[in-house]
Amino acid sequence: ARLREAIEEFLDQRGTALSGMSPPRVRAAIQKFVTDREDLAWARSRPAPPALWWRVRQTAHLICVPVVALVLLPLFAFALPVWAVLLRLQELRDVPSRARPDRDHMRELAAYEDFVAQNPFTAVGQVKRGRFRQATLTAILFVVDYGVRHFFKRGNLAGVKTIHFARWLFIDDKRRVIFASNYDGSLESYMDDFIDKLAWGLNAVFGNGSGYPRTRWLVFGGAKDELAFKHYLRSHQLPTQVWYSAYDTLTTHNLDTNARIRAGLFANLSPAETEAWLALL
Repeated sequence: ARLREAIEEFLDQRGTALSGMSPPRVRAAIQKFVTDREDLAWARSRPAPPALWWRVRQTAHLICVPVVALVLLPLFAFALPVWAVLLRLQELRDVPSRARPDRDHMRELAAYEDFVAQNPFTAVGQVKRGRFRQATLTAILFVVDYGVRHFFKRGNLAGVKTIHFARWLFIDDKRRVIFASNYDGSLESYMDDFIDKLAWGLNAVFGNGSGYPRTRWLVFGGAKDELAFKHYLRSHQLPTQVWYSAYDTLTTHNLDTNARIRAGLFANLSPAETEAWLALL
């Protein structure tokens, strides 16, 4: 963010002189400006990569999980139809909650929101009774963890681009679950983003919670009942009294843009890539 602000201030001051130059020459002027600034010396090198051991473990995890799943495929082929029948029977007996958050609770929640570019969200819910739902939720969270660990790790969760942090955590011997998240904008837009783009994912996880809007085959229905889903989340939401943000004035889009500016500043870029890089400013 400091790098971007310094470059944009430089461009504002030198705008007239630079306006007739080609993109490569403008970028060369920016490079010289940064090189001459001792306080921006860190921007002349690439960020340090993650530790080698961390990368080895990530690669091993990426490979080993599918290999184990392939070995267990015959077992899954037998178990999945049985699981699907049991799931559907339970769904038919589920009783959705009709509770609505009261106004005092909503006012208390609102008092903790909209102070910076991001907002926190914390909720606690009861897992539906029985080992079947506990096992189902455990397996789904394992799959979610694998996906976000290896494929959705660049600020884009299947089209949702406002999440800074999110985690589910079992408590009370897996009888309850805490969900915590930091996100850009308002809670209303956050919920709408998920409903429009990732309702099936919400259902797969939250659908194992007691009182959740009725689902079909775990991924259909549920969050598509927009009002019932929003009432459900608000009813289970708790005030987030303490939370951490490394960049409280920046959105995920800002962070991505700033990272791309630094990465491209001294990289080898083609003329077209140089023009696209300048457009970030």
